[in-house]
Amino acid sequence: MAGVPTGRGCDACRKQKKKCDLAKPACSRCTRLRIPCIGCGEKRYKFKHAHAAVPEPAREKPASGSEGPNRPAVAANAEPRSIALRRAPSNGLTRGTAAYIAVLEVSDLRYDLAGCGAFLKDLPRRLGRNKALDASIGALTALFPKLYTVETSRGMLAAYVYALECLRYTLADRATAQTPETLCAIYIVTLCQASTSWIGGTDDSPVAHSEAVMHILNCIALNGWRGRFENQLFLTLAVSVLPESIYNPKIKPGPWFRRVIETFAPLGTTSSRNGGPGPVTSVSTLVRLVEFVRDPRGDIADIVIGYDTMLRETAQARDNLRNMVGTPSGSDSSSDGLSLPSSPGGPDMEKIRLLCQAQYAVLLAATMLVNSLLCAMLPDNAELAGQVAEYPDELVALNEQTAKYRPVGAGFMPTCLLMASAATTTPAHLDKLHGALAEFGPYPEDSKWHYWAAEMRGLFQDLRYKMSLIYHETELGDLPLYEGLATK
Repeated sequence: MAGVPTGRGCDACRKQKKKCDLAKPACSRCTRLRIPCIGCGEKRYKFKHAHAAVPEPAREKPASGSEGPNRPAVAANAEPRSIALRRAPSNGLTRGTAAYIAVLEVSDLRYDLAGCGAFLKDLPRRLGRNKALDASIGALTALFPKLYTVETSRGMLAAYVYALECLRYTLADRATAQTPETLCAIYIVTLCQASTSWIGGTDDSPVAHSEAVMHILNCIALNGWRGRFENQLFLTLAVSVLPESIYNPKIKPGPWFRRVIETFAPLGTTSSRNGGPGPVTSVSTLVRLVEFVRDPRGDIADIVIGYDTMLRETAQARDNLRNMVGTPSGSDSSSDGLSLPSSPGGPDMEKIRLLCQAQYAVLLAATMLVNSLLCAMLPDNAELAGQVAEYPDELVALNEQTAKYRPVGAGFMPTCLLMASAATTTPAHLDKLHGALAEFGPYPEDSKWHYWAAEMRGLFQDLRYKMSLIYHETELGDLPLYEGLATK
């Protein structure tokens, strides 16, 4: 390479411009002067910066006699002009979109956001339309490194506060308040608040925006949104707020909500079709349960039929999961739980197994909720309590299996454990569920999990008491429908 020194003398001889004899381990001059001999025999390299050369445009030959005597001549060997290579043009929107796509492409199931909603992968094409959505995506990408660094920077907090500010102004505008993008922004901000180790404190509510989400879901039902993106968004948000709406009177689904749920629910999503339990049965039954809690003198036949179907779906989901990973029952599993092998089937198969585990956990918790209220209304039915007797143990065993996918991959477990702790009254099961909840730290703290579980359990006890009073008033137990509940 031109310009690279060819001499291999030591540094001391090169500095004094003396000829080095390249003796080992030290040259004769360094030995005589008793100084360190460094770099003897080494080849030197010199790196030069490369520039993109732009050839000069050809100049027209001037007419004869047009050059003056004082005009300087252009040197024949003059270096061509060089320019520095610049980065591709971008703005805040393109940089934010690229950062969000990088988050979606994370293949580690511990930090994979695919389980938070299938519609998340469609959001990049919707950025730039809604300021609240853009700000919430910015907060999500800013807070994402906190999942594995466990450190909160000023930039993370600034992005989160900016997202809340944009969301407040967007909800105040009638033109943008009832749009799919605004609903996505609320959900993403809720993810940032409620997900383990993201952001928040011990005084935060477990679901901070459930009332606003339900209000916008009712607006969706009125506006009649249709489309794959809207369907996935509607079902994801409905599943996230329906359990709380059972005991929270401020969350009020409209009278048309159940019909819209059944319309939005995709066909062919039951466990017999795709190897995993679908959302249709559980979501529809929860909607009927919410309606019955609001008006206990209504028709309970739909709830009983839906509960019977949920039992069959749960059993089918258990069989499917057993075929993949072994028996998930707490009585048959080891103390360490049944860990999922990551090699058979590859990463795609492992993601499918995790999705089936999430659906199975939701079915277990939802079935326990429905069973709890049916037991209050039908205290003479001895079969009801035994139908879900093993569900808490199975849920705790499932929590052990999915522990290696925390914090994001197993983010569905805290809510399911909370629902199960609110529905059960057995002290032994409560201790196991509380022990499983205590593993989810540092946010929310263990004491806060227990506080939420105790609060939900107290609300459900009051609800069961009211249901039992209504049962004795109307003598619902005399109906022949309740005598034929399916067993597990």
